Amino acid sequence: MAEELQAVADKYGDARRTQLIDDAGEVKAVSNAKAIASGAELADTECSILLTSSGLLGRTPAYVAGEPGSKRKRHDAVACHIETSTRKDVGFLTSTGRMVRIHAGDIPPVGDSFDPSAAIKVHEFLGLKGDEKLIGVFDLANPAEISLATAQGVIKRVAADFPAKDEFEMISLKEGDRVIGAEVAGDAKEYVLVTSDAQLLRFDASSVRATGRAAAGIAGINLSHGAAVISFGVVSDADSVQVITAAKSGSTLAGIDGGSLKRSMLSEFPAKGRATGGVRAHKFIRNEDHLYFARVISGEPLGASADGKPIDLNAFELAKRDASGSSLDIAIASVGTR
Repeated sequence: MAEELQAVADKYGDARRTQLIDDAGEVKAVSNAKAIASGAELADTECSILLTSSGLLGRTPAYVAGEPGSKRKRHDAVACHIETSTRKDVGFLTSTGRMVRIHAGDIPPVGDSFDPSAAIKVHEFLGLKGDEKLIGVFDLANPAEISLATAQGVIKRVAADFPAKDEFEMISLKEGDRVIGAEVAGDAKEYVLVTSDAQLLRFDASSVRATGRAAAGIAGINLSHGAAVISFGVVSDADSVQVITAAKSGSTLAGIDGGSLKRSMLSEFPAKGRATGGVRAHKFIRNEDHLYFARVISGEPLGASADGKPIDLNAFELAKRDASGSSLDIAIASVGTR
């Protein structure tokens, strides 16, 4: 079996682009052929792949949400959680629209309780450079349609037809555009877009049909001049979804001024048609002129600043959809769930 796998790797494999780091910290390139051969020797055991809101990536034997024994700091919320096995592949989608395929067994183990000291920063693991950011993590062993949105207001539902390559494109982007959000389409009933000028649009997910990876997508929202989409959500039950927004002045330094934060229920916002304008999601006060953060999320949200300080979102009472926010001491950088 090992000889047959090696023959297939020699014929069809190409060089792995991801750099893996061993315990000594030495960077070593692992060829696709070697990964396949190693996979034949690796026991096929169930595991969980976890990505935290602070960007820590690790593999655990199992994961239970809110497990009291976890070594993660309370505010380091789970941004993504995938149940898979060590011989299967996981896909990492970046802001440039490329999907990077990684063997689950190559992701560093972090113990039963997700020991942060054993985890690795995901941008280092993937070798992201410049302004490229990780947008989402997906189970490629059980492919499903993926919905994504871009800063220029394009939305796309990608058919579940992913090639057996180390890297492939998920959307054809226009110059200057970037992917800002992506989720498994699943049983999506609505899509939600939030823009930098505090507009929110929710519309019927059935208005977007699945297309191939080479397609460019279709118009999702009608943007005002100078505005950009900053958040995208896939919703199956609007009654359980919160909208978290944070506003400040463009003249302040990034990460210094927290501005104001607001929590609202998505059910407060009326649904409209695709490619129309949204409704106001945050009333600007004082010198505020844009939203610097937005997240559409179900479950108990956990917030944190860029340097890892927890932000108690429960301290902010639910407000009407077009209300102004309440003062925030430090800028919010991420929101996840327990």
